[in-house]
Amino acid sequence: MAQLREHGTEIWKYLDGKHLEALEVSLATKTAALSYTGVVENWRIRHRIKISHVGLVLCLSEGPQLYEDDKPHPCATLECWIDPFKLVSQRPSEAVSAALQGQYERWQPKAQYHFVTEPTLDDVHKLCLQLRSEAKDERILFHYNGHGVPRPTITGEIYLFSENFTHYVQLSLFELQSWLGTPSAFVFDCSNAGLIVSSFLEFAERRDKLNSTSNTNLDQAEDKKLGNDKDGWKKELKSFSESIIFASCGAEETLPTNPYFPADILTSCLTTPIQMAFRWLLPRSLVSGVRLEMLDRIPGKLNDKKTMLGELNWVFTAVTDCIAWNSLPRALFHRLFRQDLLVASLFRNFLLAERILKSLNCTPITHPRLPSMSHHPLWHAWDYMMELCLSQLPSLLSTDEKTGPGKDYLEDNGPCKNEEITRDIILGERMNTSASYISIPFFEHQLSAFETYLMIESEKPTVPEQLPIVLQVLLSQNHRKRALNLIARFLESGDWAVDLVLSVGVFPYILKLLQSSSLELRKELVFIWGKIICQDRSCVADLVREKGHIYMLDFLDTDEEEAYESQVMALFMLSVVSGFAPKKLIESRALDTVISKTVFSKDARVRRWSFLFFSKFIKNCPPIAQELFENDDFIRTTLTVLRSDESPANRASVLYFFEFLPPGMPFQLELYEDFLLIRDLGVDLGNIALGFIISIIEEKSDDASPLVRREVVKLTARTIKSLHDGDPNIVGYCMEKNLVEDPLGTFLLQVLLYLSGDPQIEVSSFASEVYKDLTETFFRNERQTIKEGETKPSSGNCNSSCSSFTPDIKNASLPRVVSLEGIAQQMEAFKIRSTTDDDDVDYNVIDNESQNGDKQSQHIGNAWRLPSLYDWSQGEIMNLRISESIKGDRSPQSIFESLYNSNKQMVYLPEILDEGYLLSDNSVYIHQHHVESLQEHLTLDLGGSPITCLKFSPMCSQLIVGTRNGEWSEWNPESGTQQLSASCGNREICAMRVIGEAGGRITSYTRYALLTACSDSTIMLWRVDRYNQDIRMAFSCRCWSQFDDMEENIDYSKAYISKKFAISWEPYHARIATNRRNPGVIRFWDLPQEMCFARCRVPLDSCINSLTWTGSIANMGPQCLFGGTDNGSLFTVDMRTKNSIDSIPIEQSIHNDAIIRVLGQSSSTGGHLLSASKDGVVCVWDPRKLSTELEAATTLQLGQVGFLAAHTCLPLFACRTTENNVDIFNTQGELLKSLEISGCAEEKSRVNWITFDIEQPYIGIGQENSIVSIYSSNKAQK
Repeated sequence: MAQLREHGTEIWKYLDGKHLEALEVSLATKTAALSYTGVVENWRIRHRIKISHVGLVLCLSEGPQLYEDDKPHPCATLECWIDPFKLVSQRPSEAVSAALQGQYERWQPKAQYHFVTEPTLDDVHKLCLQLRSEAKDERILFHYNGHGVPRPTITGEIYLFSENFTHYVQLSLFELQSWLGTPSAFVFDCSNAGLIVSSFLEFAERRDKLNSTSNTNLDQAEDKKLGNDKDGWKKELKSFSESIIFASCGAEETLPTNPYFPADILTSCLTTPIQMAFRWLLPRSLVSGVRLEMLDRIPGKLNDKKTMLGELNWVFTAVTDCIAWNSLPRALFHRLFRQDLLVASLFRNFLLAERILKSLNCTPITHPRLPSMSHHPLWHAWDYMMELCLSQLPSLLSTDEKTGPGKDYLEDNGPCKNEEITRDIILGERMNTSASYISIPFFEHQLSAFETYLMIESEKPTVPEQLPIVLQVLLSQNHRKRALNLIARFLESGDWAVDLVLSVGVFPYILKLLQSSSLELRKELVFIWGKIICQDRSCVADLVREKGHIYMLDFLDTDEEEAYESQVMALFMLSVVSGFAPKKLIESRALDTVISKTVFSKDARVRRWSFLFFSKFIKNCPPIAQELFENDDFIRTTLTVLRSDESPANRASVLYFFEFLPPGMPFQLELYEDFLLIRDLGVDLGNIALGFIISIIEEKSDDASPLVRREVVKLTARTIKSLHDGDPNIVGYCMEKNLVEDPLGTFLLQVLLYLSGDPQIEVSSFASEVYKDLTETFFRNERQTIKEGETKPSSGNCNSSCSSFTPDIKNASLPRVVSLEGIAQQMEAFKIRSTTDDDDVDYNVIDNESQNGDKQSQHIGNAWRLPSLYDWSQGEIMNLRISESIKGDRSPQSIFESLYNSNKQMVYLPEILDEGYLLSDNSVYIHQHHVESLQEHLTLDLGGSPITCLKFSPMCSQLIVGTRNGEWSEWNPESGTQQLSASCGNREICAMRVIGEAGGRITSYTRYALLTACSDSTIMLWRVDRYNQDIRMAFSCRCWSQFDDMEENIDYSKAYISKKFAISWEPYHARIATNRRNPGVIRFWDLPQEMCFARCRVPLDSCINSLTWTGSIANMGPQCLFGGTDNGSLFTVDMRTKNSIDSIPIEQSIHNDAIIRVLGQSSSTGGHLLSASKDGVVCVWDPRKLSTELEAATTLQLGQVGFLAAHTCLPLFACRTTENNVDIFNTQGELLKSLEISGCAEEKSRVNWITFDIEQPYIGIGQENSIVSIYSSNKAQK
């Protein structure tokens, strides 16, 4: 028979849910720290040093050469693509200077250009002084062409012409530095240019040292004037060593003389990179039909991306940016490629110059020195794109050739007839383009590569090399939507991804896109902006300046039902803007838009962030609270969310919103009595918001969610703060200085006292600290310790319970702990003591006594240091993922969920789905001969505390033991060693349930969830990581409170009160059914929602002793609940009813005494329902034949039954028939084995619990005397 393995799917979704982190100090602090922590590097360039003036110094020889030159013949002669020897009427130096100026103006048209031809020493001196006088503190570019003068000297002098051009004179670089000053940039295009660089840097270092020692006081005065030097820009402004230098070759190298290339090859690469790239590639390309003269007539314009030249320039910018981004340190990349347009263009083009010159045995030099990037793989992609263009070039130029554009000026048969060099040829631009140009697929390929990177999940974050290319794609309207989508998906990776996106320079682009009216870009753009604002708040000023808040409001006004993540981002950004410019939001009527989104939104996250937005808006602009509460739909939506929202974080966000609500604001409480249960506290609060707040505190202090209860503590403390310190005319209530003499103050103190006994340690420690701080402040002279039970006081006994206090509050003020928003962050540590039904429990002691509880102590300490709900939620923004509707794909999990949601009545299909109850692959099946051979295998002594519960883990066969003093521990049944342990705080454990992790076979053995139920109606859910030895209480709540009794109008004077806590766990949907104290009332709890979602009355005059779901019964599904009462009655509750949940009594005359347990059991024939009563009657029922008269398949009369246990999957059950005897039967009623527990007879103890292992032939028996006996079969087949 196939054996079933029990799993919970919903429970692991819940345990892996992010909102649980909000109560775990380390994780919550880490999550909150994701937002605005300065993780993003200093990407914003606050001080730009731009090139404003350019000086061109061209030393070209037009007359007889005055020095010996070893140039071959023929050699390179082109200067700025002009052959000086083919010009007749125009002076070559003037033509080249004009051409060079035109080429520079293409990269920076706003700069001022000055040039001198055939310069003398005096000419250069005047030029330098003029440039510095006009540029002031801006950067100057000094371009030196020394092709007509001797090479630089070893000591670093460059040559100029004499006054009468009879000889050459030397210009020292030291003098040049003095004339130009700083900041400056230099281009030296001549042979042996490396000598210039080394001498220049030597002089610069000498000058910097001299300036640093002589001008200290002057620099300090100037520093005060210029401000902070955080970005290091002052150093660049003053230091000669920070100058930018481009040199054409090394110190011992000469420029290439190949006539195929121009003589000023560095200048040509720096100013006309596309022409140089084509000329270099042509002899290396396999494309045929392209002649050299065609390269000078490339069609298009640089600024038109729809033409060949424009698109190639666009691609070249993307390629060189990407190469530099992946090769340089971030700071250097920002300085060289993001600070100034002309400097960035020169360095991009220099990467091409390095590639070309190195192929010609020259090594160009820059300062700052760059690593070699000539062999980067992206150059191959660039070559491929150029070849695609080369293949189109002949056809594009064929029309021009037919019309006779004229002979090429490079032909060798004499001077060109047209001596005026046209501007488009000099600049490499042709206006007459053909419409048949086919765009190259470079950006499509790179976007696909980036998308592939995003699809591959890596444990270690890696920098995507395509990021600068994606940035360039934003310039294209055709690919913009896809690029934004990929950037949004990349930002899901975390804060480091935001860091990279900002560093690469995406911010100016997305800032400009806020002016776009395109509706299809809004989802992605809002999502990206949300990630950036979460990480860097300095961007809020830019957002508001560009009216980005109106953009967000317009997006919220649109009906984007699927873009919930982007709506969350928009609300988050509006909450940030409310603190920066609240008046802007008031002017744009933001309140109406967000109220509408709150009332009508179907998404839980949108509702939560709506209330968080209101919280911040009211905090920064309190008068809008009145406008909010004049909207009846908003109030009713708020109360509905608070009481019945499925998200615990949403209910907590409403309480967070109430913290900032002015208590004295007018409010008609009686209009909403249908939403609230209002007690009479003897104070008239019906016309102000304070009464509304008090009612909320009263009700939500018993909420099942620990996160909500923590917010109740904060709301209570803030209310006391407002009433005590506020003006009575403003807050609407005059509180007595002595809190215990004020009925309202006393009530609020009692709420804190009640919550100090909360089962969730983070809540109880927080409430205890707040209460302790209040009592120490108000009652410091005569403080007494109040000892109260867990029963929450009503208004009638508040004064009497606090009558022992005699406070002295002459100079008292409310403690620091409730002064600011982050109450939990302001507290100091103290030893936690929680008030419970039993003795006080010191959890620190429990941790120290636990053998393996070191990890748990990390979670229960310092609960007051938890960040506020808003801080945690905004940190959670960094974990927000873009919606699947934007991605355009669906995961297998979402497909399964939609399949299940479409058919709520589906049964388990274990042979198809690895969910719910799974088939075991290698189980050890327990047959009858295994039971007959059971022998005592191991005995464990737990040291005195009676055993109250046992459970084998279904995943790894570990035995989990629960005791009367509230401790539970995990034991290895083979070796008898303890693995883990934790404490429920002196609460007797009466039931346990283990849920293994859904998924892989390996991880399922290392992680599981444990549900413990305590006799005081407290349930706790533990997340256990066996691999890391980590235990975390994920959830806890009281399943009964006096508030519930008041709501259900139960008269305990006439009702029999049960002391037994009946509970049953349904793991597939993570639902719990409980009953305690209230006769005949069953509460149904949804664990992911952390709330009681339904109640059911059982019309029987008795109390419920046992409950069980039918989930463990094969083919029935987890939809029905069976139960037994203390008068022998059975009943069932069908959860599939649409209108109401009602119980159905099962008529039977077999059980005449109190039913001990009701259990479900699966089998190959469909499953059984077992019941046992105190009079010794055990029945096996077929639940599929449920009718008014349920027929018993098997009935046993055992005389006496003290306990019933059943195997989950096999037709076996065991009963305690005497104090020390356990009998094992099959479902046909045959006795298979009778075990006499020797320890019970010797110590006059009894058996308290029996449990079967689901996979291994183990049976665990727990005794009153703290002894656990493990029986196993020696015939197990493995």
